[in-house]
Amino acid sequence: MAQGVDPVESDKQRRREAVDLAFSNYAYRFAASCMGKGWKTMVTRSFSLHIKPHLRDKALPTITRADVVGVFDHMPVEQVANRRNVFAVLRRLFKWAVSRGDIERSPMEGMETPPPVKPRERWLSDAELRRIWPQALKCHRCFGPIVRLLITTGQRREEIAGLHWEELDRDQRELTLSGDRTKNGEPTSVPLNAFAVAELDRVARGERWPRQGRVFPTSSGAGFTAYAKEKKKLDKLIGVDGDVLGSSHSLDCVRAALL
Repeated sequence: MAQGVDPVESDKQRRREAVDLAFSNYAYRFAASCMGKGWKTMVTRSFSLHIKPHLRDKALPTITRADVVGVFDHMPVEQVANRRNVFAVLRRLFKWAVSRGDIERSPMEGMETPPPVKPRERWLSDAELRRIWPQALKCHRCFGPIVRLLITTGQRREEIAGLHWEELDRDQRELTLSGDRTKNGEPTSVPLNAFAVAELDRVARGERWPRQGRVFPTSSGAGFTAYAKEKKKLDKLIGVDGDVLGSSHSLDCVRAALL
């Protein structure tokens, strides 16, 4: 009291920081406020994998730039794209907190954005794709068909891995994606060539495709995510008749071969 501090208000502020402004709780509310399926997915994934394990329940007003830097220090250096995504998520969260009056300034003021991903310098040749084609089916039951459809459609990895049967039309030989399933947010239709149709027939175990549900569900019913593990297995299989191919971190090199 002699110092001019109201102990009741001080106690309320401590309780608020311990609950409402605890980072894990605040991140949950921020994620709930996000619009757009793609952005919301990136926010949720960034929090779960990279941010919450480091910041945990630290009170938002007490988070310093050193704390934020610590998040990136715990991320693998080679995850260039992920580092930029995490940076964007944290920057947006702190700006949101400032706009709500929960903090006065963002601890990220003056921080430089991580460098962008360097453009790829090579593409897979027709000969390399021919080597991939038969070996892909010796990998996980979801991974092999995903790789084959990446080759035959030229679409992005998540667009193929996240396919639902209702997005496919065998009679019209067409794949249709809504705006929330594409990177640019625009709906798109992709013709399916004979190789793509044959591969989907194999997955469906016949020429009558299911009307709904995931095309590539795992045993738990969720989407496939074990790309790094299966890419290493594919490298070993291909290595039997030559050198391993591409990056072990992404299948986008398969798509790039068609551009």
